[in-house]
Order: sequence, then structure tokens, then C-alpha cells
Amino acid sequence: MQYLNRHKTKFSSNWKKAQLKIAKLHNKIADIRKDKLHKLTTYLAKNHNPPPSPPGRGARGVGEDLNVSGMMSNHKLAKAALVYRFL
Repeated sequence: MQYLNRHKTKFSSNWKKAQLKIAKLHNKIADIRKDKLHKLTTYLAKNHNPPPSPPGRGARGVGEDLNVSGMMSNHKLAKAALVYRFL
């Protein structure tokens, strides 16, 4: 579609119509990718659960132990550590 639009005069009526078709096609492809990714992650979450968690960790075992004091000394990780600390 972009190839066919290359020789049209910019901002003409036919160029605008072709641009609209290109945008719709891009949107359709993005939706297909999003749907595929959603289906894959849902499948993984339902069928490949993480191992059970240690006591006091919640139901799924998703939590992890972070070295928060070490993260605080790294200025790039300090903000994330503050957010993690208050969760």
C-alpha cells in the first residue's frame, strides 16, 4: 500500500484515501499481534503456574526477595526501590 502511495501528490484526495487504508492495515496488524500476545500470556498463566510460594508470600509465589538496601545505593534503582518498599 505504501508502495502505491509513493507516486501520489502529497495531501491530495487520493493520497489521503490511501493513507487511511494504510493506517487501517497497520491497526489491523497491531490488533492481531496484541490478540496473539494476550492469548499466549493467558495460556501460560493458566497452564504453567509458578511453583507454590513459601509461607507468608501470598497465593502464587510470584513475589521475590529484593536487596532493597543495595538498590537504594544505586541512584538508578532507588526510585523503584521506594515504590517497592511501600507496596
